[in-house]
Amino acid sequence: MKNLTIILISTSLLVSCLSYNYTNRIMGAESPSAFSLKNSYVVDIDIDLTKKVTASSQNHPNADDAMNEAYYNCILSNNIDIVVDPIYKRTNIEYPLLKLLIPNKYRYEIHGFAGYYKNPETKIDWENKREKYAAAQELAMEKAKLKKTKVEMQIEKEVFDLRGTNLNYLSKIDPAMSPNGVEVP
Repeated sequence: MKNLTIILISTSLLVSCLSYNYTNRIMGAESPSAFSLKNSYVVDIDIDLTKKVTASSQNHPNADDAMNEAYYNCILSNNIDIVVDPIYKRTNIEYPLLKLLIPNKYRYEIHGFAGYYKNPETKIDWENKREKYAAAQELAMEKAKLKKTKVEMQIEKEVFDLRGTNLNYLSKIDPAMSPNGVEVP
């Protein structure tokens, strides 16, 4: 019995625990107060619809870990920046007879399209560009309205001048004359 105890203790000391943590990029942070970034960045995504990407995970007791590993493996094995329109396939590995002794395990497969980051810039610079562009568009609209108003005013001036010429011409006509130029008795 003593030998069995010594063997159990020595094997428990020799056993190591190995764990991996896989992460993926997400659009928003769950808790913004938990961390802060010096600068936030904005990027464009170049989507390559001709390149389908796929990967899978190992067996994991936690479904989230298996999904994160599949995403991570997809990015690394396909040399991409982001998986566009990911579709996951979940495989449950269950042992019904040994359910109490062996927990369920999960495996994920991911399928999607390749995405690459391009034109990275800080969020502040991006917002400034948008504001400048919006201001330029507003200025162009105001200039177009001003040009339209000038054209309308020119048309009104020409109509007013023509009416003035017609009134001038009508004022020179003798009311005693008929339209044929014959004097009316």
